[in-house]
Amino acid sequence: MAQFRFSYNVLSGFLLAREEAVDLLSEFVAEEQDQQLRSLFLSAVMAVNEDIAAVRAYIVLLRQEDYELHASLTTMVAARTVLNAQRRMVRHLQHDGVLERAEADRLSGRVDASMERLMRHPPLIHLPDNLALLRRVHWLHEASETLLRGLVNGDLGPPLEELTLEGGEMAVGQGQFNDAVYILKRGTLLVVNTPKNSRKEVEVDQLLLGSTFNVLPFALTQPAANGIRAAGQVTLLKLPGPALRALVSTSTVLEEALWNGVGKQAAEGVLANIGGLAKWQLERIACRLESHVVGGELEEVQFIKTAVVVLVSGGAAFTTAVNTMIDWSKQPDRAWDVPYSCAPTQLKPPQCSSSTSPFFRVVLRAGSRFVAEEDSIHSRVRISHRPSPPAAAAGSGRHGWVRPPLRGWGGMAPLRAWQSQQVSAADATGCVQNDGRPATRPQAERCARSSRRRDRRGRGEHLGRRYAAERS
Repeated sequence: MAQFRFSYNVLSGFLLAREEAVDLLSEFVAEEQDQQLRSLFLSAVMAVNEDIAAVRAYIVLLRQEDYELHASLTTMVAARTVLNAQRRMVRHLQHDGVLERAEADRLSGRVDASMERLMRHPPLIHLPDNLALLRRVHWLHEASETLLRGLVNGDLGPPLEELTLEGGEMAVGQGQFNDAVYILKRGTLLVVNTPKNSRKEVEVDQLLLGSTFNVLPFALTQPAANGIRAAGQVTLLKLPGPALRALVSTSTVLEEALWNGVGKQAAEGVLANIGGLAKWQLERIACRLESHVVGGELEEVQFIKTAVVVLVSGGAAFTTAVNTMIDWSKQPDRAWDVPYSCAPTQLKPPQCSSSTSPFFRVVLRAGSRFVAEEDSIHSRVRISHRPSPPAAAAGSGRHGWVRPPLRGWGGMAPLRAWQSQQVSAADATGCVQNDGRPATRPQAERCARSSRRRDRRGRGEHLGRRYAAERS
């Protein structure tokens, strides 16, 4: 342990010195006008960055060998950093006259005593038990201790399992479906991905003690997007899917907490596939996302164009001037822009939408779930089934019909323009496409014009027969 501690302290000090050297050399590069010296400083910065990368890789190896010892040393280094900062602050306050000498000496003595106690008795980090690990899962915070013990003991279904993997073994394979959720109890796991048309495996991320994975396949019933490989000997807790579903179904609070976490994780994955964002940027965006669910009826949601919106599950279709009159409640899965069986997808404004409007509209299927940034939803309106045309009324238009407004679609400029046209509701009745879907607006207009021509032709033939009868 003493050798391990010495190695870690040396590496930590070397890493700190190199990082400060990079900051200093970067200042020289920014201030230097001579190109030769500037290139010399840049080459020095590159060399120092290579040293930093090598030291961090070796620290990762130390963490993989003995995670508990590494956690203890990390905690001790953090405590020493805090105590040294307190010591400097006490002397600074004494120099500025805020503290008297006697008070400063007394505070410095307390700091020195804490430092000595820390060096003699370094903190020991013990592995948490299974119940404590379950408490670390963010969407299980609200679960009672009775429910968690029932999950551990197998009262809610298959009991919790403890698995041990050797280095290189796969915990979850990429593209494979497994409805169990796993918690890392000991060791380090690697998140790997093999891109399409490539055989080279790429390391995406690392998972440490207490990390939870395979949550998206459990919640969305879909294959895993990435593989999970053991970096060394690891210990996992396997939460069976049936028992976990029984636990979540006991409380709506647990269900919403689960979907909130699933939505943020799905959004991170979708945005990471797009590229251009660092991991810390993805985490910052995910913190601003809020989870939403559509009720038993369809909903039209109006979003700000610049907002991040990710459809987690369900179906969605964009609303434009062309498809405002479609009866979305009768749309098959293939007719939706984002079908029901899709993976998590980012919803972006369609290119055909008006560039002057700061919003875009999306029709969401009943039961759909999505995440969106805070204050990015302008309006949410429920959509009922398409109403049937009313009975004819005197003075109600050219043919005695006025298309009734669709309930729940108020505030839509294209729809208001469509409603202002006094077109016979019977003209568009029965206008469907070849595959049985309701007609779009241009198709309905053509159908209405054809119906009016048939009406005029029929009235002309009737008047001709009547005139011939009167002459005879």
